[in-house]
Formats: sequence, structure tokens, C-alpha cells
Amino acid sequence: MNLDYVGDARSVYRPSRPSIDFLCPDCWAILERGDEGLHCRLCDNRYPVIEGIPDFVKRDVVWSYGRSDQQSSFVRLAREQGWRKAVAETYADPRQARWLTDLSRGSACLLTDIDVESRVLDVGCGWGTISLFLAEICREVYAIDITSTALQFLSLRAAQEGLEGVYPARVVLMTTNPFPEASFDLVVLNGVLEWVPDYHQGHPREIQRQFLQRCGVLLKPGGQLLLGIENRTGLHYLLGYPDEHTNLRWITLLPRGLAEGWSRFRRQKP
Repeated sequence: MNLDYVGDARSVYRPSRPSIDFLCPDCWAILERGDEGLHCRLCDNRYPVIEGIPDFVKRDVVWSYGRSDQQSSFVRLAREQGWRKAVAETYADPRQARWLTDLSRGSACLLTDIDVESRVLDVGCGWGTISLFLAEICREVYAIDITSTALQFLSLRAAQEGLEGVYPARVVLMTTNPFPEASFDLVVLNGVLEWVPDYHQGHPREIQRQFLQRCGVLLKPGGQLLLGIENRTGLHYLLGYPDEHTNLRWITLLPRGLAEGWSRFRRQKP
């Protein structure tokens, strides 16, 4: 990938037509694309397509990548002056900038059987570092997230890098899945599974199992699931660094029951 962007910073990503059709999450009919977005003739559901990004989420669900005003100005700057300048002017911390842009986060995907003909689903793609890494290798990458600004940045960066075959969409896989069964050679879940119970009612372990089952149904026969998640006994936790998800020290090292009680005591949250 050419990371020295010299193209039109105002580019909007207009992907070529994907090889799979989006389905209506409610009735599973094939959605038709029109001037106002995607339309289901069977149940009359309509889903907008905003700057080339289909939006299947009918409620205001966001994941915090920073303040909402900061995210909006960040995407606007990326659109007007290029994604590199947007990162440099918005995120002074080089560690945060690398987290937003470093494509090496996708290198674990090389452990799988993907090739130039592969179709991949990147679940919880965020700013798109893994999706863009995969786009250099695979035929099609479907990048889904719940946060519009993250998907917009991914789209802009793809356009400014001249990448094709990247299809961002706003999707909550547990409730608004628009993909046919057996569609993907690889499903990537990197830093996602641990957060799923925050958005759905029920026991966390059962919710995670249901989520993994939904991902499994989307895999072709012989397809692979790549799961990335922190090691609960990692060295930094042993040294007393707070857990990234609860901001509590030592909690990952505790048995489940004690961790639950400690979280409720300190955070008033399960």
C-alpha cells in the first residue's frame, strides 16, 4: 500500500458492486439498491446508504473512539485535507496515532488460509487497520462496525489510497445481520468478543456463545474464524496495569465470582 497520499483529499469511497447481495435482516429477502438506499420489496424495510456506507442500525448505537465532536471534526479534516493530516492534527499522542493507522495490526491474518480469491468479514473494524491490511491480499473485505465516524474514516482512507474491494457497512451482527449464510472464507474478531455483552441482555458467556455461533454460520465450509483478545494473565496485568475494559487493577487475575463482586463494588457495574 502506498502510504504517501498524493490524491484528492476530498475523495469519497465509491466501492464497486460487491459479489454478494445484502439481505433484509428481518425477512431475508434480497435488498434492492435505489436512489434513497436499500429497499426490501417484501416487507418494505428501508436502509439508508450514507456516503457509500449502508446503515442497518435503526437506533443510535456508538462506540467511543473519543468525544463525538472530536470524531466529527477528525473525519471532516480527513475528507478535506487527507487522512494523514487529520491524524497528525487530532491525535498528538503517537501511540494513539499508531493504533488508528498501523496496518501491522492485521499481520495475524497471515496465519490463516486467505489468498487473492478470499472474501473476508472484519467484525468491529473500527478505523479499519485490519480491513485495509486484508484489502491488499484478498478479493473482498466487508468491514462492519457500529460507529459511523469510524466507518467514514475507513472509507475515506480507502479512497485516498486507491483501494478497491472494501465494503464498509454499519451493522450490529446480533440483531441486524444482512449477510447470507456461508458467505466468507474468514471472519475476523479482533478486540470485539469481550465487548459484545455490554450491548445485549443476558449472561455474558451465553451472549458470547450466541455471537460466535452467528459468526460461524457466515463461514463457508472450511472457513476460518480469527479471534484476537487480551490474555487475562498477560505480563502487564501481573505487573499491576489496569485492565483496559474495566480500568481495575488485578481484576483479570481473579476467579469469575470475585471479579464480578469487585466490579460491582468499584464500578457499580457487572
